Amino acid sequence: MAKYGISTDVLDTYVADFHGTTVQIFEKQSPDAETNKPVCYDCHGIHDIAASDDPEKGLKVKENLLVTCQKCHPDARDNFPTSWLSHYIPSPDKYPLVYYVNLFYLLLIPVVLGGMALLVSMDFARTVINRNQAQKLAKKLKQQASDEASLPEPTQADEQTRNEEDSLNQQDEPGLEQPREEAGSD
Repeated sequence: MAKYGISTDVLDTYVADFHGTTVQIFEKQSPDAETNKPVCYDCHGIHDIAASDDPEKGLKVKENLLVTCQKCHPDARDNFPTSWLSHYIPSPDKYPLVYYVNLFYLLLIPVVLGGMALLVSMDFARTVINRNQAQKLAKKLKQQASDEASLPEPTQADEQTRNEEDSLNQQDEPGLEQPREEAGSD
């Protein structure tokens, strides 16, 4: 087929198309039933296959393609056949808009999903870290509280000693001296 300029990916492009996808789904759901969806000969015929550029029967002529589509799609208008990629895989040469839109989504979807997975992972890791830190802090505070509870109660002698130490400390500090009144300043 390649030597005639016909795509060798005919089956792949048909299966990727709406018609081929519906046929595959139908055959999986009802393998013994006869398919009621379009297959190759519905568009191309059986024994009267013509060249695609044949002006009488060829699918290359837009009007002929429209007539072929209207066999199953009676409401089809002049622009209906333009949605079909004619068994070609989109490339920069054939159907560049479809090719670049597909490429954009092939890049965008993994980047968005990967970014979201990264953000969720980072959020989960931060939650685990915060929880562990909170548990360690709670244990530390609990330990301090139990240590303080185990200290002996201060006695009156301890209280008196602490008061004496405080008053001695105040006298030793130069900034805490009381101002002296000078005699005869009146």
